[in-house]
Amino acid sequence: MHVSRYLRTLSRKAGSARHGISALVAVVLIPTLLAGWWFAGRLADDQRALIDRQAEQAARGITALIENELRIARSVVVSLANSRSIALENFQHFDTRAKEIAKQLGMQIILADPYLNQQITNTAIPWGAPLPRGLAFIREAIDQELSQREGPVVSNVFFAPSAKQHVTAVTLPVVRDGKISYFLSLGIPTRTIAEILGNTLLPEHWAVSIVDRNNTIVARSEKHDEFTGTKIRNPFLKPEMTFGRRSGVNREGVTYQWTYLRSEQTGWFISVGVPEAVLAAPRKNAETLYLIAAAILLSAGFGAAYYVGGRIESRQAERQQEHLRRRLMQAQEDERLRLARELHDETGQGLTAVMLQIKNMEKAADEPRRSQFRQLRVHLDQMGKSLHRVAADLRPASIDELGLANSLSTYIADWSLRTGVGADFHCSDDNIDEHSEEIKTALFRIVQEALTNVAKHAAGVTTVGVVLSRSPSMLRLTIVDDGCGFEPLARPDEGGKRRLGLAGIRERLRLLGSDLEIESAPGQGTSLFARIPLAPTRMVA
Repeated sequence: MHVSRYLRTLSRKAGSARHGISALVAVVLIPTLLAGWWFAGRLADDQRALIDRQAEQAARGITALIENELRIARSVVVSLANSRSIALENFQHFDTRAKEIAKQLGMQIILADPYLNQQITNTAIPWGAPLPRGLAFIREAIDQELSQREGPVVSNVFFAPSAKQHVTAVTLPVVRDGKISYFLSLGIPTRTIAEILGNTLLPEHWAVSIVDRNNTIVARSEKHDEFTGTKIRNPFLKPEMTFGRRSGVNREGVTYQWTYLRSEQTGWFISVGVPEAVLAAPRKNAETLYLIAAAILLSAGFGAAYYVGGRIESRQAERQQEHLRRRLMQAQEDERLRLARELHDETGQGLTAVMLQIKNMEKAADEPRRSQFRQLRVHLDQMGKSLHRVAADLRPASIDELGLANSLSTYIADWSLRTGVGADFHCSDDNIDEHSEEIKTALFRIVQEALTNVAKHAAGVTTVGVVLSRSPSMLRLTIVDDGCGFEPLARPDEGGKRRLGLAGIRERLRLLGSDLEIESAPGQGTSLFARIPLAPTRMVA
């Protein structure tokens, strides 16, 4: 209204309308343009900061991928170090098994005797062929292990003559009777690490380089074969450094800003490089492209809100489903407890009363009838034992009375006695009963279901091993048998029941934020691995 009145006033004055409208447009547009200029500059700075954060996130994400790969390698080394073949010094059998695993993983496994300075098995060399002497390929790992004694050690990159390529080794001492007997080493080709980098989705022209503790390049996202095993041009990375940024010129003469992060697990540095031209582009183009940038930013904001909203709804639905599954599991446990009590208290007491009455009748009967009464008491006694076993399987009250470790030990011993299969149980967690009832019940049920599967399906099984251990952040349950084995990826046919048992185990583990890993092959036995996180808030699967 005021603008219209102003224009009408100007129109009544000769020659004043154009100047007034121009002034009005200038009053409106000049502040807008100045604000847009300021906003474009701020946007350019924010874009550069965003690129820096993306580089940091990429470095952390790649670090997590590499550490996960090495964590798997460590688990393999620990599992192999605990194999019965080494304990029995059946190195030919160990070599066969190690070659299968090495082939699956695309890695090299070496078992060496430090006292004889001699390799015992090497998956890169046929069994029976002469093996190299000397332990130079794991010398650094050996020195570190002797000084630290904290499990598997990841070496720096080195060239492995038998594999004819650059590798890094995960080495673990095999301890027998408190003394180091052997060293077990798993060699990971640096090309495997480079493939992880190659599969990482990074913006165009970005580069990733992994440098070991000696400032030697382990892997690169570009020209890996050319640079792996070579020193970086200007060594500046030091062990006390954890995170930072540094600009430098690479070997192709391109200036990069490197965001580096030190891996706590390996001591390696994961560096994500962004060309300085990319970092400078937002500021350079802000003067002419700030409106387009604003539109893109708004589009990105709406897109992000849509995506995040969908993720939140999906997460809420998953949490509701998990809550229902937990309630169902708890209802099943409560029902099992009720049935167990009824079997123990009512049916068990009734059987006891019947046996006492038959015993009294036996005393008053003649000799032929006494024999019949004795047989009847034997059958009733067997029925009582069966009821007791069924009640214990439904709800082992000994978990609350004796603790999880003792309950598992008793159950496994009873199972071994019933099935005639040798069984060993070891628990290294002295505080196992401090965990939640959900975890303790799940562990018992998983062992129970796994042993049931072994008894039903593992033809030819002679021994079963159950190991329960703990690290600072998780519980580890390992169940190994030497039965007929099976193909985990094969479609279930007659083994459908077995797969239902494994599905039940997976469901329990998923509610605990974990999953089931299976290693098996026909004729090679079966190994089940479960790792239950102990973080204050477990992730929802």
